[in-house]
Amino acid sequence: MTHVYFFGADDELRVLDLPQKAEDITRAINQGEWQHLTRHKAAPNEAMQAMQSGKVVIVTVPQPPVQFPDLRLSGREYQILQLIAAGYTYSQIAYELHMQARTIYNHTISLRAKFKVATNEQMTALATALGLIHPDVDRPFM
Repeated sequence: MTHVYFFGADDELRVLDLPQKAEDITRAINQGEWQHLTRHKAAPNEAMQAMQSGKVVIVTVPQPPVQFPDLRLSGREYQILQLIAAGYTYSQIAYELHMQARTIYNHTISLRAKFKVATNEQMTALATALGLIHPDVDRPFM
């Protein structure tokens, strides 16, 4: 059993005991695949970020980095960013989030503008450097 502490946007704390390993839970949440773990119907634009400490997982709402205080990502943009960093294609992201691939592409264009970069690779690198996402470097791209 893994203890998972969810700190929501409204500072509400929820504690869950999940059967998955802490590493698997952390990886899933940081790759945007967290909704099936929370046992509740979250808003589709909610975003989560996980950190593992031993056998405990702490889940919080991501905060904008200090270096870019004006960088405000919606929950949906954050999910798309996580999935891009995980190596998903636009079609795979669209399938995962129940959206059209064209909509994912448009969100990506908006994300690149917010990060002031030209490519998804640059965006992923900058988001990782800022601590917004934590890609699983041990997992090969899909």
